[in-house]
Amino acid sequence: MKNDRRAEIRESVAATRARQKAAGLLHVSIPLQKELVAEVDWLKDIHNASSRGEVIAEIMRFYFAHGTLNSSRPSLMKAVAGNE
Repeated sequence: MKNDRRAEIRESVAATRARQKAAGLLHVSIPLQKELVAEVDWLKDIHNASSRGEVIAEIMRFYFAHGTLNSSRPSLMKAVAGNE
C-alpha cells in the first residue's frame, strides 16, 4: 500500500512537471539569505500571493524592466516586455 501511494505521488509530480514544461516554465533553485526570504514572505502575505515563486517572478519582471539590466541587455528587455 505504501509503495502504491509513492507511485501515485511520483506520477502526479511527473504530470505536473510535464504540464509546467509544456507551458514554458522552468524550475530554478537558489540559496537565499533568510532576510531576503523574509521580505519575499512579507510581500507574499500582503499581496495574497499563492507562492514565493509568484512573488519572485514579479520582482524579476520589475527588475528587468526598470533595473540596471535595462540598458545593458536590450534584447532581454524586449523579451520580458513581450516584444520578441
